[in-house]
Amino acid sequence: MNQHSQTHTIKFQLDDALFHQLITDPNLLINHDSFDTIQLSSFILNHIEDLDGAPELTDFRMDRWRFDSETKTGKFRLHFAINRRFCCSDQESCRTDYLDFSFSYTNQNFEATANYFDWTVSA
Repeated sequence: MNQHSQTHTIKFQLDDALFHQLITDPNLLINHDSFDTIQLSSFILNHIEDLDGAPELTDFRMDRWRFDSETKTGKFRLHFAINRRFCCSDQESCRTDYLDFSFSYTNQNFEATANYFDWTVSA
């Protein structure tokens, strides 16, 4: 089993009004211009052991949003699907996975960090 881990950090400016909306709809963060799903996908795909079937990340969604206003820190979970299409056999596969992020929000600066573990079973 591959248990390779790497850290990914996201940093950007986020106005207070939008940040407070995240309490009721954390998925708004995915649609923010600075939340780069392409860069995040690249990070994850660089740490997946098996690249057969040209894996592609889709269906990003967030839940488990928590924020402590005293410490200005919080957590959220980002779910995604890893889709693969094997051209030779015309087969498709899909696996869901997630990243747990810890974040801080001070002076309109949003910084979130997560570790990705590829739990691929290898022979």
